[in-house]
Formats: sequence, structure tokens, C-alpha cells
Amino acid sequence: MEQLTRLADTIAETYTRDLKRETGGNTVEYNGVSGQVVPHRLSSGLVDNVISAVRDDADKEAAAYKLLLRLIDITGREYRLTERGVLVMESMIRNGLMSSNKRVVH
Repeated sequence: MEQLTRLADTIAETYTRDLKRETGGNTVEYNGVSGQVVPHRLSSGLVDNVISAVRDDADKEAAAYKLLLRLIDITGREYRLTERGVLVMESMIRNGLMSSNKRVVH
């Protein structure tokens, strides 16, 4: 589980680093809702999501690790997210922003 957590941390830190380079900060906005991208929360969400995705697999940790590996390219001088990785991160962040802005309708 430690390797899985370290990989998720690396992915989250890489996404946050790239976001700061692009926008100058770690604030994102979607449909008028904004929030801060916090690497340890993003990492925790990644781990939760991949574990949930492989819950029926015999070797959950290995299967989850393989899923996470598809999100990052570790071959260059500097780690980069794959296209799929960027899409997954953006989707997680959008879902997080929208779920934090639920309105109660009576």
C-alpha cells in the first residue's frame, strides 16, 4: 500500500506543479465554483478511487498500481502526466467542486 500511496502522491504533486506553472497558483474554477487544489487530498482521492475500481481483483494493490501508472510518464527528466492523467485529475477536481456546492432545495 505504501508504493501505491507514493505513486498517488507523485501524481498529485505533478498535477499541482503543472497547474501552478500554467496559472500561477493552485486555484481552479468550474461553473462559477472555485477551490484550492491540495496535493494530499488529491492523492487520497486517487487512492480511494483506484482501490474502489479494483475491489473485485484478487491482487488489489497491484491492479490499483497499474491503473495509476497509466496516469503518469516517469521516463523523462521531469515527471509528466499523460493525457489520460490530466483528464482524470480534471474530472476528480470538477466532481469535488460540484459536490462541495450542493444546494439544498426544499
